[in-house]
Amino acid sequence: MAAALSTMAYILARKRGYKADEFIGAFSFWQFLQICKKSFFSLATIVIVLGSIYSGLATPVEASIVAVVWALFVGAVVNRALSWKDIYDSLVEGVMLCGGITIIVGASTLFGKILTYEEAPVALANYMIEMTRNKYIIILLIVAMLYVLGMFIETLAMVIIVTPVLVPVLVELDIDLIHFGIIMVMANEVGLLTPPMGVNLFVASRLTGASVERLSVSVLPYIGVMTLVILLVVYCSPIVTFLPRLLGF
Repeated sequence: MAAALSTMAYILARKRGYKADEFIGAFSFWQFLQICKKSFFSLATIVIVLGSIYSGLATPVEASIVAVVWALFVGAVVNRALSWKDIYDSLVEGVMLCGGITIIVGASTLFGKILTYEEAPVALANYMIEMTRNKYIIILLIVAMLYVLGMFIETLAMVIIVTPVLVPVLVELDIDLIHFGIIMVMANEVGLLTPPMGVNLFVASRLTGASVERLSVSVLPYIGVMTLVILLVVYCSPIVTFLPRLLGF
């Protein structure tokens, strides 16, 4: 997925004539190492956050708190580039950004609860079973359903609502749950980019100043590439299941 998105970004940059800063010279591996050494504490943030999550020392929420504390330490103590005014401005911007997203997530979660009360996911699952028992077609139908639901429901809420309904169907059709779980995560990533509830669109709009409408059009090539990758994973499961199998799952 990362390789496909990077390739698309490169193609669009070449097609639209995007260029690097003219004041930046040619790439130098030695200079790259020097910059990495200079930014060691900042780069360590990634290791600390992901390491604490994957090691089981912290949940994602707890890891986010660790990241904030570490960033304050690096900015104020190591780099000595963070003032009280900078901290205040960051807090204000963070509250404004998170406030807008919270409203969107709240509305989508409410919509998800309404669908649950109306048993819409159950009805969709039963309809798919009645339509066909071909597991590949079922997976494609589920991906299409996730695309549509991703436009209106926040990702975490959708996982909580849809997964318990789909698992019995997947088990009945002998579909690998690990394989499907990976597909579901990838499909939910597309949901983060699709309006009107695409959370990433609103985050990018806030950060760049571009309108959500403009961003919705700009992400279409990336959504197309992500869809192709999902189709590849659907029909060629060893691409994503070889590592779990290697680890004994």
